[in-house]
Amino acid sequence: MRLVVDGALCGASAFVLAWAPALATVWSDAGRGLPGILAVSIPLGAVAVAAITTGVALTEIPRSRHAMPRAYVAGLLVIAVSDVAHGLGRTPLWALGFAILGVATVVYRGTSARRELVSTDWRLAYAPYAALVPAVATITEQHLRGGVPSQEAATAVVMGVLLVIRQHTTLTENRLLVERLAVTEQRLRHQATHDALTGLGGRALLHERLGAAVARHRADGTPLAVVFVDLDDFKQVNDTFGHAAGDDVLVETARRLRAVLDRVDGDAAAYRMSGDEFAVLLEGPAADAAEETARALLDAITTPVRAGDVEVVVGGSFGVAHGEGPATEASALLRAADVAMYGVKHGGKGGIATAPVVAR
Repeated sequence: MRLVVDGALCGASAFVLAWAPALATVWSDAGRGLPGILAVSIPLGAVAVAAITTGVALTEIPRSRHAMPRAYVAGLLVIAVSDVAHGLGRTPLWALGFAILGVATVVYRGTSARRELVSTDWRLAYAPYAALVPAVATITEQHLRGGVPSQEAATAVVMGVLLVIRQHTTLTENRLLVERLAVTEQRLRHQATHDALTGLGGRALLHERLGAAVARHRADGTPLAVVFVDLDDFKQVNDTFGHAAGDDVLVETARRLRAVLDRVDGDAAAYRMSGDEFAVLLEGPAADAAEETARALLDAITTPVRAGDVEVVVGGSFGVAHGEGPATEASALLRAADVAMYGVKHGGKGGIATAPVVAR
């Protein structure tokens, strides 16, 4: 849209600049009616298309492939000048213009990869104003000398309308770019803080949210608990059935953890720490019932899982740690849950253990 408006602005500017020295005579000699309109509008249309082509080249086409658009613009400008020359009774150079267009088709190297987000290039942003400045100067000079031709005055009004449209288009484009940037930032943040395989939050997100939960626990005593989960004998699944089956198990385990946590009271969320280790952050009533929640999670993940063409069963070892008042620290809470989980692991697996938090 902005390229079209810029092309129209360049065409209007060319009209103002060329009216007194050439186009007025062309208009008069052609009869001032439809023939006159065509005699003036056709070369100006070629100028506008040349301007649009220049904008496309700057925004969409890599510099290494500019031979075709440059030749195309040169051919259009030669044809535009030839049209005016013909209207003035001089020798036109249409053959040269069309020959240059033919060269453009020869040097065309095929479709290139589209360039992204370069419409803010300063050359594109200021190019139309470079055409407007001499046009405005011409109208100003004519006004100071006693009068602006009605044709140029009407064109000046059109240029003002086009400038308003261009400004609106630019503001709309900037708003869309800002919205796209916000979406991109949100996506990048999600990718940085969430596990790509399971969709669960990752270790960094757990530490961020645990820090906030600990602050609330210290401030007003909001119940807080952390549950560490380690899948039992998960390595055997990878070794026996392959890593694709192991990924299926991890994805299904994450789904089951979310399904259980969606049913508990209070705030509850699961995170993937690494490999086959998960963590669950519980606040409010969910933290008071952390052991019951851990039991429900254990029952959920020990149900057979369909991994590809086989059905596998994995167990889980759980460690639970509760916040203990103002002395609670995030690192101590995580360490206590981890120690409790490994205690279950070394004691036979497939169980739940609760460990007290030891403050530093």
